[in-house]
Amino acid sequence: MTGRNVPADAKAPYDPERADRTVDTHVADFVDVVRRRLFGETERIGRPAHVIAAFDTELFGHWWYEGPTWLQRVLRALPAAGVRVGTLSDAIADGFVGSAVELPPSSWGSGKDWQVWAGEKVADLVQLNAEVVDTALTTVDKALAQTASLDGRRRAIRSPTRSCGRRCSRCPATGRSW
Repeated sequence: MTGRNVPADAKAPYDPERADRTVDTHVADFVDVVRRRLFGETERIGRPAHVIAAFDTELFGHWWYEGPTWLQRVLRALPAAGVRVGTLSDAIADGFVGSAVELPPSSWGSGKDWQVWAGEKVADLVQLNAEVVDTALTTVDKALAQTASLDGRRRAIRSPTRSCGRRCSRCPATGRSW
């Protein structure tokens, strides 16, 4: 909130009222941009245009505390600005969907490729994750095969997932525990 280039010890405390005002500013900007682009494209192509806004849901509330508030206000502000909000099913029903488009693989990670998820620098983490997943699934499969009751199955599933959590409590990249 204080700024990207402000040192940590110089950052101001979180101010919910200031954050709320900033959300309103960002909502107004987003709605204005969408409205202008949508209406401009409608005029350019001579028929109603359509905007698809896709969001990574991890962003809302996890990386951006005000994200859910922003989204709620955007969904209320768009209709007030004359923009119809709908679902992908609505777009299909309204004839906005044309032929399929082949999208290339991409990532929001550094380099926009897969190096963040499967590159040389994270190979040990990828391997550890594969081992943990394999161990957990094998353990659950064995436990489920040996447990007849529903309550026993729940215990069988909870036990290895707790073990995996303990096993993953040390970062192999840094050696730090948490």
